[in-house]
Amino acid sequence: MKKYILSLLALALSVAACKDPYLGQMFELDDGDDTKITNIAYLEKHMEDYSLFLDFLQAADYYNALNDASTIVTLMAPDNEAMETFMQERNITSFEELDSMYARQIIQTHMIEGSINEASFIQYLTEGSISMPTVFGDYLSLSYGFIDRDVDDDMLAQSSYEDTLNIYINNQSKVKELDHQTVNGRVYKVGSVIIPLVESVIDKLELSNEHTIMVEAIQKSGLRDMLEKTADTIPQLDGSYTVNQIRYTILAVTDKQYNAQGINNLDELCNYLKATDEAGRIDVPMSDSSHVLFRYVNYHIISGAYTKEELVFTAVEGDKKVLDSGLANEIITIQTLDGISVINRGSEDSCTFVRSNIPACNGYIHRIGSVLPVWCPEPTVVIWDFCNSSDIISIVNTYGAKNNLGNLFSSPVDNGEYQIDLSSTSEYGTANSFIYKKTSPKSKKQTVG
Repeated sequence: MKKYILSLLALALSVAACKDPYLGQMFELDDGDDTKITNIAYLEKHMEDYSLFLDFLQAADYYNALNDASTIVTLMAPDNEAMETFMQERNITSFEELDSMYARQIIQTHMIEGSINEASFIQYLTEGSISMPTVFGDYLSLSYGFIDRDVDDDMLAQSSYEDTLNIYINNQSKVKELDHQTVNGRVYKVGSVIIPLVESVIDKLELSNEHTIMVEAIQKSGLRDMLEKTADTIPQLDGSYTVNQIRYTILAVTDKQYNAQGINNLDELCNYLKATDEAGRIDVPMSDSSHVLFRYVNYHIISGAYTKEELVFTAVEGDKKVLDSGLANEIITIQTLDGISVINRGSEDSCTFVRSNIPACNGYIHRIGSVLPVWCPEPTVVIWDFCNSSDIISIVNTYGAKNNLGNLFSSPVDNGEYQIDLSSTSEYGTANSFIYKKTSPKSKKQTVG
């Protein structure tokens, strides 16, 4: 009897010692129905297609996240052929060789929180992008076919989309299979790894190796750190924090353009600028706000992320667009005549766009066709749109991201507006902006909308 009691006690202790490591987690049984298994289980069920991507998920520590049946995720899953190409391009034999942060950013770019079925995906295709952000925080564009964008604007105008019978994500990854539903989302098979846009505008300039003089000018003027920022965290009175996006548009000058003016180094650039910028100095540190180099670099920085199409658009062809530069009280003008957009028309250093819409994680770079020194145009009438500020843009787009509505801010350069009379007597007709007369070329100016 005593031996029997001891046996029961031993059994009870052994049962108590066996703790289920998955206690409290949802369990799904695979009975052949893919809708009852997780995204990870679906990938494992098709190892012939996804074995390398599964290894990548393990290395990036995202395997368990996609195996949680309570977390709904739409996954763009590269097949083995895509992963092999990616490894060859990175010259790696194991995913552990990748920087861990970069590996996670790549995985995040392939994940969208929520379930996107085939019908919704096709609707997004007609709109040009998926309005739900990836876990990385960007938006995936969709198109029929792809086009080579790494060319100058005159060549791009002659280019056309290729492979237009297939859908491409971000102009780089072909969608091979649509919408395999699982218990915690959807899986789409894609033919290339979607490379996230992680480089800042200054990183992009450095990587090109065609802007060495301008990159050095940015560094010497003390503006490199500013151009690396992507967001700003602002504490609130209630103890919470808001995160505002930081975006820039850079009018970039290549070494070739500098060389054409006899400029081969920073000293020669400063001497050139001193002859064209009467307000600038060269007897102070380059990081001083009055130095010709500091003024020049800021002049080439526009707050906000603007494509060329947004920069050049006007409601009436021939109107001049007036843009705030990063240099206080100095502006840049753009005028389009006969389809050709000219920056600072009327100055001795006017120029056109050479290669536009080079994307970065915090803005756009546009290569231009001259040195473009600081220039003060003659006084004129300017329409000022007070909504065109980086703070307002960030607030509106943050709301759009939280509600899966995409980038909601519509730039005044391309926004269709409902005009109203701001006066009580309606004697001034319709108006949607403030109009004022400049009294000096140093006056504050905003984008014409």
